[in-house]
Amino acid sequence: MIKEGLLLLVLVILCVLGYALRQMFLGNQESLEHSFRWRIGLSILLLVLVIVAYYAGWLAPSAYIQFL
Repeated sequence: MIKEGLLLLVLVILCVLGYALRQMFLGNQESLEHSFRWRIGLSILLLVLVIVAYYAGWLAPSAYIQFL
């Protein structure tokens, strides 16, 4: 469940990034800044959720990562 939620959050971040790219080409500076603020906030939220999920035991590194 947590992995799907994190994946959905990544997809939302990518959608906001695409929206910002569209606004950049249109020259809408105010909307561009607003979407970048959203992307930064969502990226910070994603990082915090990954850290919390790791320490709560909801996420674990794969066996391949442990041997690197």
